[in-house]
Amino acid sequence: GYRVPVGVGALKNRLRALEPDVVLLHDPFWGPLGVTQTAHELGARVVAVHHGSVDLTAASLPLPGPCTRPLLRRWLRRAYRDVEAVMSAVPTWRDIGVRADLALRFGLEDAFRPRPETARGDHVLYAGRLALEKGVLRLVDAAARSSIPWPLRVVGTGPLREAVLAYARRRGVAGRVTLHPFVDDREELARTYAASRVVVMPGEHETFGLVAFEAAASGARVVCCTTAPSAGAIGPLAHTFGPRDPGDLAAAIDAAHGTAPDHAAARALVERHTWPAVLAAELSDLTGRFGASAVSG
Repeated sequence: GYRVPVGVGALKNRLRALEPDVVLLHDPFWGPLGVTQTAHELGARVVAVHHGSVDLTAASLPLPGPCTRPLLRRWLRRAYRDVEAVMSAVPTWRDIGVRADLALRFGLEDAFRPRPETARGDHVLYAGRLALEKGVLRLVDAAARSSIPWPLRVVGTGPLREAVLAYARRRGVAGRVTLHPFVDDREELARTYAASRVVVMPGEHETFGLVAFEAAASGARVVCCTTAPSAGAIGPLAHTFGPRDPGDLAAAIDAAHGTAPDHAAARALVERHTWPAVLAAELSDLTGRFGASAVSG
């Protein structure tokens, strides 16, 4: 379901026109060595922004992890070999053999803010890609294990859309699971978060966890894995569970289900993560890493 860019000629031409001081290389699969070389020819420093992880990518592929992980690590280490720094929200040593120099920061769009006027339903919400690596089937399993018969509303699209319903039937909870279309409007998505009793991000391989981050900012109670970096940013608004443990996931959802929203904490989260504040902090990090003379803004 992802688009794969072809060719880097237009990107290189854009870099030549911009003459940047720093290039943030966000895609390790889009001609990274050639793009890095072009940036260096222009006198720019290159920062590899490590969004994904080998475990996340391997979990999304139909081949066994022991076959794919070494290949993915080899590719990433080659892609990042000539960069001056690495930016990431997750540990990078195991994947690329170096530690991140800079923190990958995330901001919140204006739509994601507390909405105390929105009536809170009784359902649990999953919003995102319906794919194996996202843990959506584990969430269905948690519904079957839960001591509370909460409805599960699944919003999104992806290759597991039909498998979700089939698995719900096998686990005996088909009557509690409903599928809904992907929501691409931020205001509507924020209202969808706020109207839920709990928003769950069940994946254990999240390399940040934007759904939990945005849902918490919208005033929702959130459940996410202890491995999700966004859990630290969300703080007390999140209930966490251990990886590969559907029983712990079910218990975390049940605990969140009985907890009232904390709109004051949600407002504080929004204030800490406005885009102007995030970008100013990122510029400060780049200036500290490369020196003020190398980063003009």
